Amino acid sequence: MLTKSIPYTFVHGGYFYFSRRVPADLCQHYSYHRVVQGLHTSSSQTATVQANIAAAKLDTYWSQSRLAKSEVIGMSLVREVSSDNAVVDLPSPHSDCPSLLDALEVYIDQKRKGPP
Repeated sequence: MLTKSIPYTFVHGGYFYFSRRVPADLCQHYSYHRVVQGLHTSSSQTATVQANIAAAKLDTYWSQSRLAKSEVIGMSLVREVSSDNAVVDLPSPHSDCPSLLDALEVYIDQKRKGPP
């Protein structure tokens, strides 16, 4: 029985518990269809804060799990994937285009010549 005033909680034996159903698309990752955890408090204010934090953490984790499963656009451009970052194979600049350093030198030269 969930409490009406505090989402994702119920009271059992005078203590609040967090309870949240696992989404259908992520059930294969869990051994049970519901996540239940004691909040170790009988205070409704403390339970509200802890339940909101737990719900936000679960939402974040579930979103990351869904993103990890999904097909990423542009995966054919990824050269090497490591745990920290992905290296993307960028096309090389054209030889007739100035580099950023060349543009910076021209800018500084123009600024030195006189008043703006």
